[in-house]
This record gives sequence, structure tokens and C-alpha cells, in this order.
Amino acid sequence: MAKKPTDKEILREIGVKALVSAGISEDRVKQWRKRGIPWRERVKVAALASRKRVWIPPDFLQERRAA
Repeated sequence: MAKKPTDKEILREIGVKALVSAGISEDRVKQWRKRGIPWRERVKVAALASRKRVWIPPDFLQERRAA
């Protein structure tokens, strides 16, 4: 079974140029690499990943609950 990719790895695979072309600033991408992709932006990132044929885990769009 493949290891689940981190948000940082997903962003790297999609590429900064594709993210910026989708209207996401480079500064925001840098923040996401450090803090993770916010839930309100995950649908947009998932759509970009699909177009770039980047695999995302099935639970990528599921909200994580605080412990």
C-alpha cells in the first residue's frame, strides 16, 4: 500500500505555476506548505490535482476532527 501523500507533497506535484494559474498566490502556496491546505480550498486543489493527474487520498476532502 502506498504511503498517503502530505499536503506539501500534493502541492509540489501539482506545481506552483498551475496553482498560480488557478488564482492562488505564491505566498498562499508557501503558507499551505507550512500549515496545510485549508478545508475551504481543498475542492479547488483536488480539481487541479485531477487535471494534472496527481493522486490524492480518498479522505482528502473529508474534514479532520479535532482530537
